[in-house]
Amino acid sequence: DHLNAEVVGGTVTNIQEAVTWLVYTYLYVRMCRNPIAYGISADQHDDNPMLRERSKELIEGAAKELDMHRMLRYDRASGNLAVTDLGWVASHFYTRSESIATFNEMLANLPDPNDADLCHIICCAQEFENVRVRAEELREVDDLKKKSCAYADAALRL
Repeated sequence: DHLNAEVVGGTVTNIQEAVTWLVYTYLYVRMCRNPIAYGISADQHDDNPMLRERSKELIEGAAKELDMHRMLRYDRASGNLAVTDLGWVASHFYTRSESIATFNEMLANLPDPNDADLCHIICCAQEFENVRVRAEELREVDDLKKKSCAYADAALRL
């Protein structure tokens, strides 16, 4: 998500710039200070104390994943990174890449989604995973659903 934001902002346009950007992050500082916690063996750290190769692996992995989710375009031959409309929207509205992946997958399975389908898809966003209904609100939510939600039955079918 951070890499996507940097590509959208124009700070990063290729893999090499992304590796340079990573050096200025807290992740890089933590990897250098405690490499074992980040899956870097002592031998790897001794061979490459600046962790440039590991940084490049992380960036390439993130770029491949973002490309797979259509949030950016990654040209493996040149190393260039280009923003997409979907990546721009995700960056500006703080939407996680996991949510975008979920949206892509669910929309691919629904060629002609209706309003209830779209509401269900949005509700599956990772950003809502920690939202909890308070126990004292349950009765009121159920009443609202029964009285005001025309799609309550359709949502149950999904």
